[in-house]
This record gives sequence, structure tokens and C-alpha cells, in this order.
Amino acid sequence: MRQHREVLMAIAAACLVTTGVFVTSALLSTSAGAASKRPFVSVMQSQNPPANIPMTLGGATIYGCTPTNYMPSCIDPILHAIDHARALEGVGPMALPTNWAQLTVAQQIFVVTNLERVARGMPPYVGLLPQLNADAQASSMSPWTDPRDPVLATTTLVKYIDAYGSIWAGGQENALVADYEWMYMDGWGGRTGTIDGDCNGPTTTTGCWAHRDIILMGGKQCTRCFAGAGFGVTTASGYPKTEYAAIFVAPRVTLSDPTFTWNGNVVPFLGAGVNTGTTAPPPNSISNFPIDTLTPTPTGGGYWEVARDGGIFSFGNARFYGSMGGRPLNQPIVGMAATPTGGGYWEVARDGGIFSFGNARFYGSMGGKPLNQPIVGMAATPTGGGYWEVARDGGIFSFGNARFYGSMGGKPLNQPIVGMAATPTGQGYWEVASDGGLFSFGNARFYGSMGGKPLNQPVVGMAATPTGQGYWEVASDGGLFSFGNARFYGSMGGKPLNQPVVGMAATPTGQGYWEVARDGGVFSFGNARYYGSAAT
Repeated sequence: MRQHREVLMAIAAACLVTTGVFVTSALLSTSAGAASKRPFVSVMQSQNPPANIPMTLGGATIYGCTPTNYMPSCIDPILHAIDHARALEGVGPMALPTNWAQLTVAQQIFVVTNLERVARGMPPYVGLLPQLNADAQASSMSPWTDPRDPVLATTTLVKYIDAYGSIWAGGQENALVADYEWMYMDGWGGRTGTIDGDCNGPTTTTGCWAHRDIILMGGKQCTRCFAGAGFGVTTASGYPKTEYAAIFVAPRVTLSDPTFTWNGNVVPFLGAGVNTGTTAPPPNSISNFPIDTLTPTPTGGGYWEVARDGGIFSFGNARFYGSMGGRPLNQPIVGMAATPTGGGYWEVARDGGIFSFGNARFYGSMGGKPLNQPIVGMAATPTGGGYWEVARDGGIFSFGNARFYGSMGGKPLNQPIVGMAATPTGQGYWEVASDGGLFSFGNARFYGSMGGKPLNQPVVGMAATPTGQGYWEVASDGGLFSFGNARFYGSMGGKPLNQPVVGMAATPTGQGYWEVARDGGVFSFGNARYYGSAAT
């Protein structure tokens, strides 16, 4: 059983208005001498979801996961669900700090609620105060027969605080699940699907979305607000149950001595490009990181986009099997490839590291090995029993049943290699350079290229036809060049783009293709259908 409670109030006389079954929800007038100060109440109600967003775990299950189980199988599905819910708001995906597994659960509550704020352009809560932690911890150990919201019991702070809000949740697998339910399932979901005890119908009940409103308390006004958090495991009906609690305060003066701060203990562990609350989130995008490429499913009924932080965005019939998004990387992700069944995929990093998900197996990588030039892409064999990595100097590295048929490594190049494609039999491959030069190996034949011809913008990728008797090259302005039996179905060349094109992919029939831009924008031509994108 899951339960939620929350309390939101201004500091005033010692009285409470109690409503609901599990929820204490109160709003009191401000104290004498502070009548002109309005408490931060429900400032985000107009931006709350119109209805609960069911948790979409990408086909995974988190049954049996615990708050301190940091295996990808217990983290990635929840991040996928959060990213899906955020995308519906036009908010970018969540990237956890690299030290997530070293944080206490209470600290994770602080981090994840702050990540929700900064993603929406709000300043983060400054830090955790010991006094508030004690109040939240006391609440997190309350009996399940009488779950209690944190109460501002530390009387020495009362005179410095204008308003505060507090939240409680019990029965969630980890802090990310608690966050999901506070932020995206806090509304009316019917008599059996409503988690918030005070949101007991109809949909206009004032208690609905109160947890979310409290997390986002103060909006952009709350520039120097503080928090406390607690976590406990108590017994309910003879079984251990998790309890999460947090308290947020809006003081009229700067409070000192936080034990854990956003700037000092979190920001240094956030990836490059992640919004930290000091800058606005990237406009018109659900990805905080540039997109690297697009990979279609075997049927062409969907596709994945991968970002440089390893985040995976799935559209159409493409399923989410996990990602490196929010996890530590030595180098950024530069490409991906899917298994022949579409039941998994690999991500490849610039240092050659390979990360496998779903039914994609790991066959080795160049990660941790010396490279003359960084990796720029990869391709999988037709059976999915191996893959190649290609480096900027044209070096090819083969793993599993992928055979080496030669490369441009160590040979003179006018411009660096930017990508590769394998033949349908897997007995050859092409490399493409940024000037459009095309190099073929094994049973891959040369059908022409843009090498030595004028280009408005450099070539950034390629794709082969299903027969292997032709290929396309795509430039960063969206220009498309076809060779062999590859037909031209249109392009973004000469048309306005918000961000440059970074890659392309062909449909299974070869009668169409997609171009993908750095902001995740997808452009479809021929029989390639549009299923959505990481750009809103």
C-alpha cells in the first residue's frame, strides 16, 4: 500500500485545519508583522498535469527493488518514466549526479526534488539544515497507522521563517519512485487509483497536486529556501515499509550551517550541460544534451534517439531497455546500434566504451585502451553477434563475430571520418569522411561520393540501402546525396533548421529515410514516418 501526505502553511498561531484521510493540509494567515508577506502556496497549480500520468517503465519491472539497490534495473526504468512524464510538459530528462549511489536516501530526496525545480527554471533549495532533517526524520519513522507530515518542531527557527511546506510518502521502492508519485501521480485517479489521501475527489479537490505544489514551492521567488529530509523503514501489517519525508522552508533571513548543499555537494557531480539552476533549461527540447544519432527499429515502426549523456528517447514501437543517462561516463556517447530483433541496443562512447541494454550482448570494446583518435560511431553485424567501432582517423575495431576487412587507419585523409555503415551480409562496410569522401572495404562496393565536390556544409553521416547497392550521405545543413540504387526522397537542405543535422537512418525497405538534428528534431522523407522526437 502506498500513502501520501502533505502540509503547507504560513507561520502563525498554533492551530491547524485538518482535512482528508491521510492528509493534513492547512493554510494559515501570516503572523503579525508579516502581514504583507504572502506564503508560497500553490504557485504552480496552473502548470500541474491535467491528470495522473501512469508510470511507464519501458516494459521493465521494479518489483523487489529497495532504496539502496543502485543496479540499472532499479534506476533506469524509473528515470524512463520520469523522462516520459516530463516530456509531456516539455521538460528535459532527469540526469542524476554521478555520486547518486554514495548519497543517503534523505540526501537523494533533496537532490531529486531540486532536480525537478531547476528543470523548470526555478532556483534550487540551498541545502539541508540539521534542525529540519531532524523534523523530517521524526516524520519518516511515524507508525503506518498514523502517518505524520514533518512539523516545524525546531522552535528556534520559527521566528525566521515566513512559510513552509512538508510532504510524506510511504511504500515506495526508492526516492525516485516517491518523486514520481509526488510530481506526476498526485491528482485524482479514481476511487482506487488516487494516491494522495487528501485528493479524494472530485478532480477540483484542493488537496490534489499539493505534493507537487510544495516541491515547487515559491516558484522563482524562493531564491534562498532550505530543506530537511528523512528516510525510515517501519513495520506495517508485519512487513517492513519505507517512509520518505521532506520539509521546505522560506525564511525571511539567510539561514546558516547547512550540512549538505546543492552547490557544494551536488553541482560538481552533475554532467556537463546539465541545468544547475543558474541558467534556464534549453528551449524547445526535452533533452539537456545534444542528440548524436537516430536508430530505427527493424520494422521501421519507430526509432531511438541517443544523447551525448547516454540518454535514450524511444518513439513509435521502439521500446526503452535502459540507458547511460544520469550515470557516470568517462567520455560522452557518440553513437548507437540496435540488435536485429529490436529487443536491445548498444551505446558507444568517444573512448570506445560499449554499453549494452536489452538483448544486446557485450563482446568487448576499446574502452580503457589507447586510441590514436576518438571513436565517432559504430555498426552492428546482421546477426547481432558483434559490432564494429570506427575512429576519427578511420581505424576500425571489430568485436564478436564482426570481422576486420580493412580501414583507413594510418592512411592519409583529407578530412576526418564521421561515420560508417555495414553491408547487409556483414562482410564489408563503408567509412565516410566529413568532406563526403567514401571508403569501402570487404564486399562493400564504391558507388560514388561527394569527396572533392563542393559542399555547403560538411557531411555528418551515412546510411546504406537494404541491398547494399547504394548509400546516402547527409550534411549538417540537411543536404542529402544519393549514390547507387539509393533514391532521393527529399531533404532539409536549404531549409531553416533550429540546430544542425547530426545523422540519418534509412527505412527497412530503403524507400525513405530520416534526418535527425542536434536538438533531437526528426525529419522524415519517402516512406519514413514521423513518430515524435526529443525536440518539442
